[in-house]
Amino acid sequence: MLTLLATGFLAGATLLYLCHQNQGWIEKPLARVWGWLGSLMLVTTLVMACARYPLNTAILAWLAALMLVWGALPFVPLVRVVKKREH
Repeated sequence: MLTLLATGFLAGATLLYLCHQNQGWIEKPLARVWGWLGSLMLVTTLVMACARYPLNTAILAWLAALMLVWGALPFVPLVRVVKKREH
């Protein structure tokens, strides 16, 4: 269950990030339908976490993880550029 929660959460957060016009991973942002799918995945993981863990814990962990993921996603292209330069 934890693997499903983590995978769905990361996929949903990444889809939402890639739909934004200022993202730096791909040339053009994804279509809005992908943003809606990412939102649905995030809400689903929140509901699953609330069913599995105490409500306060689930919401706090979900919000903290969302801040962590959205704070780290913009730096992924920088890591890829550094790896290309090393070769």
